[in-house]
Amino acid sequence: MSTISDPFTDADGTALSAHAFPGGFSWVKDPISTGELSINTNRVYPSGALHTKAFYAASPTPASADYTVRAVLDTSGGGSDFLDVMGRMQGGSSDNCYFVRRNNLSGNWDLFKRVGGVETQLTSDSAAATSTVELVMSGTSISFKTDGVTIDGVTDSDLPSTGLGGFGYPFSQTDTTDDNPFVTTFEMDCSAGFSNGAPISPLVFRSFRTSPRRTTWR
Repeated sequence: MSTISDPFTDADGTALSAHAFPGGFSWVKDPISTGELSINTNRVYPSGALHTKAFYAASPTPASADYTVRAVLDTSGGGSDFLDVMGRMQGGSSDNCYFVRRNNLSGNWDLFKRVGGVETQLTSDSAAATSTVELVMSGTSISFKTDGVTIDGVTDSDLPSTGLGGFGYPFSQTDTTDDNPFVTTFEMDCSAGFSNGAPISPLVFRSFRTSPRRTTWR
């Protein structure tokens, strides 16, 4: 298994578009974005108390459509922002992708697909705010985990191509930066590796909190 990882180590106030993804990669702003994401204390958050939607794709290209996108989160501030963790972004666009969404209003994790800009909810679960969320794509099996435990999944064939992984905030919000769900680390795993000619980091093992939650498939 090959893993690429970005811990967002950079000066406070650095826009994500200006931040260098370790290993010679970069972050590519989705053209539909109207807002910006910034780094503060090695965490990514929407720029400004009144911010608009912003999505980014990581430039490392998985060599297979079977890969995992992982985000390590800081949800300690609560807040009402929604956060999307995305995979198989066709052409790096959030208009065609799978994503798992943290809904800080309902407290749910929702699994979606977006095809031609049209969102379809695939499943939902009321898992608590967590430190880690993963979108796992293997063929037509699309599932998500929180803190290393598989929560829910579906079978779907609408987006079979590799695409890119990324994350973003989907709606305009009036918030202070202190109550957003922050992304503290972004990672992708792919057994076939990554292209773009940059080095690939070794697998990073991290500790997850255990959970008694059972695995549910629909």
